[in-house]
Amino acid sequence: MNQTLRNRLGYAGLIPFIGLALACTLPDYRHSAVLGVISYGAIILSFMAGSLWGQVQGETGSRAGALIASNALALSGWAALYCAVTGWPLVALTGLTLGFITCWACERVWVRQETNYQRLRTRLTFIVVACLTAVIAVLVTS
Repeated sequence: MNQTLRNRLGYAGLIPFIGLALACTLPDYRHSAVLGVISYGAIILSFMAGSLWGQVQGETGSRAGALIASNALALSGWAALYCAVTGWPLVALTGLTLGFITCWACERVWVRQETNYQRLRTRLTFIVVACLTAVIAVLVTS
């Protein structure tokens, strides 16, 4: 894949996280923005879980742990969405935060990646986790 395109798409994927995290600071938009960041996060976490699944398919050796983790991560994205619509946004946000960290860690353990991609994934994960943590802080303090 073209590295420049990959980087641009990765950073573009942060726009909803950042925009919705900022919108959460506005009381009139908070509820919608929280649901927005949770639903977007659930979709992206499920996408990343599918990416993990795909990356380990061509690997040799035992990758059962990665396959199980990818399924668990996809299900945790769905669970976060379910928690959000049933009135548990803090549980949803915490689950997503842990899910993104876990997905990053699984890639580091089970997938051979070029150094540039590892750096990109680390930066993107850090920013996503920071956005989700900021939303948690807004909810806890409001």
